Amino acid sequence: MVDKKHVRYMKSNRNLGDIHYKFMQDCSKANIGPTRTFNLLKEFLGGYDAVGCTVTDIRNCKRDILQEMKGADVQMILNQMEVKKNACDGFHYKFQQGTDGKLKSLFWCDAVSRKNYTMFGDIVSFDTTYSTNKYCMVFGPFTGKDNHGCPVTFGAGFVSNEGADSFSWLLSEFVDCMGFAPKLIITDQDWGMKLAIERVLTSTRHRWCMWHIMMKLPEKVPKRILANEELKKDLDSCIWSELLEPEEFEETWLTIVDQYGLQNEAWFTTMFAHREYWIPAYFRDFPMGSLLKKTSFSESENSFFKRYTNPHFNLADFVMHYNSALDAQRNITERLDFSDASKVPILSTELLFEKHAAAMYTDRIFQQVQDEIAEAHRRCRMSHFELEDNTEIYTIMDSHRNKGVVRHESNANDIFALFDGMEELSHKLFGDTVPSVSSMGKAQSIENLYGLARPNVVTVHPLNVVSTKGSGSTSGKRIQSSLEKAIILQNKPKRRCAKCREMGHHDARNCGREKGKSNM
Repeated sequence: MVDKKHVRYMKSNRNLGDIHYKFMQDCSKANIGPTRTFNLLKEFLGGYDAVGCTVTDIRNCKRDILQEMKGADVQMILNQMEVKKNACDGFHYKFQQGTDGKLKSLFWCDAVSRKNYTMFGDIVSFDTTYSTNKYCMVFGPFTGKDNHGCPVTFGAGFVSNEGADSFSWLLSEFVDCMGFAPKLIITDQDWGMKLAIERVLTSTRHRWCMWHIMMKLPEKVPKRILANEELKKDLDSCIWSELLEPEEFEETWLTIVDQYGLQNEAWFTTMFAHREYWIPAYFRDFPMGSLLKKTSFSESENSFFKRYTNPHFNLADFVMHYNSALDAQRNITERLDFSDASKVPILSTELLFEKHAAAMYTDRIFQQVQDEIAEAHRRCRMSHFELEDNTEIYTIMDSHRNKGVVRHESNANDIFALFDGMEELSHKLFGDTVPSVSSMGKAQSIENLYGLARPNVVTVHPLNVVSTKGSGSTSGKRIQSSLEKAIILQNKPKRRCAKCREMGHHDARNCGREKGKSNM
């Protein structure tokens, strides 16, 4: 006879009802797995006896949904996007499929992203090192900075490979959707992407991420060279300086090469030949060019998306959680908007310039600008002024006798025209939202979860798993370089092996095999 306290485990006493299905769907949208879903249910319903199911039942339910979706997740997403396109003004998507019927590329964005692009799209960071879905398609978000200095997503896409043709298609769809190309785009040193940008963004400045380049330096240059601390100091002051003019940079670089005998080092020759793609001196003429000089901004965006996704998602799951991440990003912006509207900045000087900056900038940006104003107030003085046509030219000198030139053009009418145009555009872009769908039952769980029924006819199929350079491998982790592995191992604390009693990075299980190569 079964004990009364065990009857809840009997199959006849376990049942997934509407409450369970709805709760599981909500948890799935929040990227909460079966175990945590069960634990939350147990707390909400008042204990294990009241749950009415086991964690295995919940896990099997999710498995059944995935099996029901098998092979149709791409078609599901395309159908869902078509519904949004018809219901929401400003929503845009485009896809490309191969002759075998499998998805090759996909791009989409909504009205809010397009509106944000009109305001903050001068400089765009495009990074494709993150591709977390079970097909390992390359995920490429187009990212910028908003008026709070926070990441803002302009759109996103998938490509099946990292070739120039795939990137050309994606960039073309992005520009076609937005209506104009960015003035500057920042990427890593991907030659397929470089060729695609030259094909499509003919009037856009292309900049390479300095962080990626300098991170690769220890792999490109012999250790004996980087062991010289004076060289590293001179190199950093030459490469990262935003005060040098192009001619000054070239003179300084060549002096360093001659001084340290680097004429035959391939990295220095190659990177000097491509200096106009990554050295700040060649972007001094670009307005606000220092706002974005690294794709690390996209890297932080990718880390943000990772909180909402995992490597085992199909495309339908990925897009659903991408939308959740986008909602969270916009919620942060709204919170900052509220904080900006409710805070009164405290001025540090009596300069009218600082007061004007406090009125023009958001609170978060003003705090950064204020530090610069206070520093300039202590150290800088105007040494010369002249007026050319409608342009005021100020020559500024700091305490180190460094000179800077500030040009101010009277263009108030243009600003007012811009504000009027932005207001008119916002009325055109926003429309009614898609009405929510409500239904219950096991077969209809897909419709509840994804917002659309599983398509009966599938014309666009998922592609086979592909290999990428980014973090979207089948393991879900970015492939580490040998240098990174060595650094991680070096920083890992040593422990005493129970077999050989020596301190190292091995244990008794692999002592004989690992001792020779990792016992340091």
